[in-house]
Amino acid sequence: MNIQWLTTAASVPGFIGFAVGRTVFWEPLVGLRDKKTTREEAVAEIARRYRKFVDVFESAKGGR
Repeated sequence: MNIQWLTTAASVPGFIGFAVGRTVFWEPLVGLRDKKTTREEAVAEIARRYRKFVDVFESAKGGR
C-alpha cells in the first residue's frame, strides 16, 4: 500500500477510512505456509503493518 496515497486521501473531506488487502497480509501468510515463520510471528507482522496504516491515516487526519 502506498503511504502517500493514504496521506493524500485522508485530507479529502468526507474520506473516513481505508481498506487493506494483500499488501498487508500476503508475505506473512506465505512465510507461514512455507513454515519460515510461526503463526504468532505472522499475526504480529500483519498487525504491525496494519497499525502503520492506521497511524499514517490518523496522523494525516489530524490525530482523530
